[in-house]
Amino acid sequence: MKNVYLALAAVMGMVSLAQAGTIDIMEQATARGSLNGTTYTNVLVTLDLQGDTSAVIGNSLEWDLNGTATVTVAGLGSDTFSDTITVYSDSNSGKVGFEDGSTVILQTTSSSLDGYGLTTSIGPFDGTSVLSGSTFNTVHGTFRLTAVTVFGDSQFSTIDATLSSPTPEPGSFVLAAAGIGALLLKRRKRA
Repeated sequence: MKNVYLALAAVMGMVSLAQAGTIDIMEQATARGSLNGTTYTNVLVTLDLQGDTSAVIGNSLEWDLNGTATVTVAGLGSDTFSDTITVYSDSNSGKVGFEDGSTVILQTTSSSLDGYGLTTSIGPFDGTSVLSGSTFNTVHGTFRLTAVTVFGDSQFSTIDATLSSPTPEPGSFVLAAAGIGALLLKRRKRA
């Protein structure tokens, strides 16, 4: 019986608690467009979404993280998108971007992003940018990205994600406590 307890203790020691953390995903480009009725040209535009990695949904091909996102335009200020924004990763084609519904706000494509699942820190990585040119509602008006500045013969944007220190998920604590409690109860009955 002692060997059973040793084996169980070894297995529990190998099991790690499921981790969840806050991830901050930023996409940047030098661009032109408008924010709340004021136009801008060739300035840094930053899209930012913070979310819980346990809320990432998808499969091995495409991952999504929904949440509240902000836009900052250098020299003009910041605003928050009115709609829920999705950061998506098409892990087969190295595409990561921000979208409202199914309309792309800004997307970065780079082979360095192949296989990215939105749950770990990455970058910053530069890549080819794609945008829809659509207008998106913000708390104080609208945001529109009409063009990304061309460098050489391409339009580039940058994607960067930072994961804060992960914390064990509450469900993992419950499972670990139940296992430890069962071991203690078994030992107490035996004594």
